[in-house]
Formats: sequence, structure tokens, C-alpha cells
Amino acid sequence: MLRQLEGEGERFEIVVVDPPAFAKRRQGLPPLPAAERAYKDLNLRALRLLAPDGVLVSCSCSGKLTLERFGQVLQSAIEDAKRPVQILERRGAGRDHPGLAGLPETEYLKCWFLRAL
Repeated sequence: MLRQLEGEGERFEIVVVDPPAFAKRRQGLPPLPAAERAYKDLNLRALRLLAPDGVLVSCSCSGKLTLERFGQVLQSAIEDAKRPVQILERRGAGRDHPGLAGLPETEYLKCWFLRAL
């Protein structure tokens, strides 16, 4: 669907990318590299659909994909989109869903707000 919209020249003020977890468990499928490629592709297409000053809300609930790695995947999509992007905000789980010390995978909820210029 994103490919079709992009091909039709559609542009939007806001695009929300909130897929199901692509990397659920250590033994889960797809493996982490495949999940990272899927996140990158989704975000790259979403960035291409944004109008100037449009906002991308990009989320991930994959525990295996750390906050740092999610940022790297988004940065790779931004570079491929070849447009300047501002990071407006980064969010995670609310106070009612705290992570556990020593278990970074419990901080699996990630949500970034980006503005494409």
C-alpha cells in the first residue's frame, strides 16, 4: 500500500508507522537483521510520503530491537530518503509499564516523532 501511494505521488501531513513486533523473541522469526530491514523499509517509504514539514510517528514494540538500534535503523532510512529530518521527541512506555533493571528488552516500547523538512 505504501509503495502504491508513493507511486501515485501522494503526500501526507502525518504518517504513523506502528507495525506488530517484527522481532519478538530470541528464537523468533524473522531474525533481527530481517526485522531491521523491514523497519527501515517501512520508515523509508513513510518518509517519502511526507509533505514538507510533515510528521512521521514511528513506533516499535520489538524487545530485541534496542532503543539505540531503532535509532540507527531510523537514521539509515532518513539517509536513504535524502531529506533533512528533525527529531521532535522520543517516547517509550508510560509510568504504568516500567522496564526492569538489568533487562533492557523490557523497555520494548519505542515511539519517535520526526519532522521531515
